[in-house]
Amino acid sequence: MERKRLDRILLDRGLISEDQIRQALLRQKTHGGLLGSHLLYFRFLTERQILDALEEQFGVPGVELDGIEVPDSVLKKVPLKIAADHLVFPFRFEERTRTLHLAVAEPENAETFQTVKQVSMARDLKVYVAVESLLRRAIRVHYLGHPREEPLSQIVELPDLFGHGTGQSRSESAPAPKAAREERQPRVLLVTQAPFLRSFLVPIFEREGCALEILDEAEGVAAYLKSGPPDFLLVGRDLEDAFSRWVQARAVPAPEASPLPFVGVSRALLENPVPYARMAAVALSSLQEAALYRNRGHVPAEALSLLLQDIRDLARAFGMGTVAADGLQMAALLLTPSPQALAEAQRPDGTGMPRDFFTDLSATLARAQEIDFPWDIEGSLRSLFRLLAGTPDKADPDRYRSSNILAMTWYRLACTVGCPGSPEGALDSVRRRLQALSGRLFSPEIVDAYLQVLEGRRGRLSPKSQKDIFVVSEPNEVSKTLSRHLRQQGYRTVEIGDFDEAEALYNRKRPDVIVMNYDQDPERTLALCQQIRRDSRTLLYAFTNQNKPSLVLRLLGSGFNDILVSPVDYAIVTRRINNSLAVLTPSEGPSSASGGFSATFQELPFVDLVQALAQSQRSVHVRIARSNGEQASLYLRDGEMVHASCGQAAGEDAVFQIIRWRDDGSFRLEPVRDFPPDNIGSPNDFILMEGLRLLDESTLEA
Repeated sequence: MERKRLDRILLDRGLISEDQIRQALLRQKTHGGLLGSHLLYFRFLTERQILDALEEQFGVPGVELDGIEVPDSVLKKVPLKIAADHLVFPFRFEERTRTLHLAVAEPENAETFQTVKQVSMARDLKVYVAVESLLRRAIRVHYLGHPREEPLSQIVELPDLFGHGTGQSRSESAPAPKAAREERQPRVLLVTQAPFLRSFLVPIFEREGCALEILDEAEGVAAYLKSGPPDFLLVGRDLEDAFSRWVQARAVPAPEASPLPFVGVSRALLENPVPYARMAAVALSSLQEAALYRNRGHVPAEALSLLLQDIRDLARAFGMGTVAADGLQMAALLLTPSPQALAEAQRPDGTGMPRDFFTDLSATLARAQEIDFPWDIEGSLRSLFRLLAGTPDKADPDRYRSSNILAMTWYRLACTVGCPGSPEGALDSVRRRLQALSGRLFSPEIVDAYLQVLEGRRGRLSPKSQKDIFVVSEPNEVSKTLSRHLRQQGYRTVEIGDFDEAEALYNRKRPDVIVMNYDQDPERTLALCQQIRRDSRTLLYAFTNQNKPSLVLRLLGSGFNDILVSPVDYAIVTRRINNSLAVLTPSEGPSSASGGFSATFQELPFVDLVQALAQSQRSVHVRIARSNGEQASLYLRDGEMVHASCGQAAGEDAVFQIIRWRDDGSFRLEPVRDFPPDNIGSPNDFILMEGLRLLDESTLEA
């Protein structure tokens, strides 16, 4: 059954007007987030009214988080990083059934629930829906120790002064609540019996933007740590032994990372100790040089750097701290894969990771023992070797996760290090291989997280540039699966059942992309496409079960950017949408920092590229290369092709030649300084359609 949208529920109940929804949507477009939070921001509705509508929308109970009391033992089951990144809040745990009660903003995110179950060790989750903004506030209050704010319904707060049509003048504005303006200060805990430090160190730390607390008793330290982990924990020499006894006796919770020794202000200033970040960077650099020497001829430096980047991103995805992430990287650099295992992984038909993938295990463990680092490097390596031997440490979730991360990142390196092109270009092969080992060797949850990290690196949009996508179709396998993939990529996806509603929503709010089911209503599909093409640059996609070249050409000629013919490769479709949006908005694209956008025709076909550039009316130089070394060049002025060359071919013939390359090619967009003489005079659509016709004829002749 199709899920009803929140705005439709509120309109049907008579709680809100179209103008109010439009105003909230406008603010959502600027600030991101979910619609309910912006309706609450403008005070159009109460929290209870929004919760009632959310309960109807998702079919799960709602929970009001204001004033709720949560035991520390429950908060510890979900680390702050996971709670903040996935926007979840644990508030009750049933020991008998091992059921965790969890407040969420989006109750249909299966990947989030898998992650929470894994980190919390809960047998089951009881999911409740909550208003997004109140969920964020609960995380700030309970995890970060922020003061409880007044309920939103009692705060006198004016919306933004620009672009939201509230009718308020600048003179009527009031300052935002103090808690909303202030950024969180780093929390520093110093455990020492030197009370004189409190009188002068606390003001100094406060002036420099840090919240320092100085404590000397176990009860006070325990209460502080239970309120949330400090960013820095210092223990004076006078209480170093006592602090260790407190932790061993469980009078004080064990800190997430080893405390730093505090030897006095004068020594700290005069000895000028190296900051942790610099020390860790030096250690990692040294270990990387040693790893390159051991693996010389087999593992290039760029592949090893990519391995470390994968580990850092995965550690961040699972809420692991800085010390744990650095320890994992050090463990990875101590490993030595066998040349035979690397060669086997590079074979196209290779899928497994043998137990003897790494060599010199005893020497590796000996090197780990020599490193005095505040994270169990040796233990993680032993867990990795047990994983490859078929006896994983599933009873220890942290070690099991670490062993999976080490194994998967090295396996990914082995699969891509010998492949032509960049390691990123081999993502499809890596995905197939990891999925083949999911559940057999690797944890399915960690495989999914790794694939999301790799996909995200290829163009996932940040929340600040979050895009809106309409999927117009009666619920079916294609629309549901495509919507799920798009949500995983960070897009706000709205599923719309009929074209009348799609047209009304489009007139209310211009989305960035619309995907339509052509087979549902061909006539309305073309009509809506023509309407949108007249007044916006929205990207348009159609999907169909009819694999007819004539239909594809007709739809492309009508203004669609791409046609998805069943069976649909959803991962490729989402990447193509990513890249098309990056072309239209280069300042938000993943390559903007390097001064140009680049991709392959497998990710963004040539026809799609030209149409996207035409819609944005961009003037660019497109450098094109084929895998066999052939080169081509294309110039567009205000979105129209004006000059092309490909080997001996020039003008329109050169464009036809590029189209015949199909997906065998890559391109890079560069700014234009000087245009060569024009050798193309026909419109883009005519050239592209003629090129596709010639391609079809050559295919039939073959």
